[in-house]
Amino acid sequence: MSDPIVDVISALNLLVAPQPALGDSSTQTPTLWQGGSASTNTAYGVTNTLLQTLFTASGDLTSVSKSINTGVLASVDVLNKLATALGTVAAQGASIQSTLAGVQQALSLAQTLAPGGATATLNQGSALFAKLTDLLTACGGDAKKAANELAALAQLLKKIADLFPH
Repeated sequence: MSDPIVDVISALNLLVAPQPALGDSSTQTPTLWQGGSASTNTAYGVTNTLLQTLFTASGDLTSVSKSINTGVLASVDVLNKLATALGTVAAQGASIQSTLAGVQQALSLAQTLAPGGATATLNQGSALFAKLTDLLTACGGDAKKAANELAALAQLLKKIADLFPH
């Protein structure tokens, strides 16, 4: 199974790269990326010029840009919180993969029994836990590695948010 976070980080390397680079998860913690700044590559400057011109062309486009910036930064916050939580669990030596799978199964079962109004919420919760389980599976069950990847991705997205005038 391909590691979806590493795939996204690799795709973003055209514009930005995590500082420090991802390496041995046994010697790195999510705090290495949290609060730091990703480095930019040549394409970042060109993209920044283009997007600054585009999103300042009208008030409507500036509003769109601000919304994108806000949404990306909200995602950064969530990714950092998740990375911290996974890092904490990994440091305690707990097995989170089977726990997440159990929660996902419980939500899936509840979804089949719940009244119609609750089904959408339970479906979203089930899908979230399924994605987290997939991430851990792609990382070989290594919660620390997954935490580091999420923190590095958050760092990259924080720099990407700067592309959108706010």
